Parts: sequence; C-alpha cells; structure tokens
Amino acid sequence: MFRIRAHHLLCIQGFQGYGYSSDFASNLGKVKRLLYEDDPKVAIITDIDDICALCPNYSMGRCKEFGSEVIAMDKKVLEITGIENGTIITFKEAIDKINDAFRGDEKIEKICKNCKWRGVCLFYSAHKS
Repeated sequence: MFRIRAHHLLCIQGFQGYGYSSDFASNLGKVKRLLYEDDPKVAIITDIDDICALCPNYSMGRCKEFGSEVIAMDKKVLEITGIENGTIITFKEAIDKINDAFRGDEKIEKICKNCKWRGVCLFYSAHKS
C-alpha cells in the first residue's frame, strides 16, 4: 500500500518529469508508474508520503520549506473531494474522485494558485478553462 498526500493526487496526473531534484523527479515517476500499472490501495493523507521521501525539502519527518502551506493544500483537496484523511481506497478510485471533484477554475485555483509547477502541469492546464 502507498501513502499519498491528498494534493499529490493532482500532481501525479500532471507530472512531466520536472521536480525539486533529479532524485525526487525519478521517485515521483516511479511511484506514478507503479500506481497506474498496479492500481494498489492507497492511504490518502495530509502528511509526508511515498513521493516526499526523496524530496530535498524533506528532513526529519517533515517538509522543512513548505510544511504548513502543503498541509493546507492537502486539507483543501480533502474538503473539495469529500475524502477523509487516512481513507484507504484503490488508486483508480482516488483519481476518479479527484477528477469528478475538480471541474472549473475556482476549485483548481484554491489548490494550485501558488504552485511553482503549474506552468508545466498537465493537470492544471487540463482543468483550467
């Protein structure tokens, strides 16, 4: 089972190989591939996850650069989708919930307005009208 931050369910869909470091980008690509190939169970959380593991901003169990900002993003995703923190579902179910919930500018802007990756994010460009 994978542990996935709520906002990473958006990032996974928009990821094109960019990242905070080459190790981070490689890990995100690997996690994305495994999630799409195997459709495993995922725990949707508001904490450090399997994608954060190789982020250069990760230190001693927390995000040292974006901590509270990222948690706020996760909580907004949970609020918009109706998913509860800690929910365990299949990856496909999680993606379906995300895509059903995120339609239109207002919702996507609540989450992505300050994201440094939105200019290269396929999820953002697909959901922004």
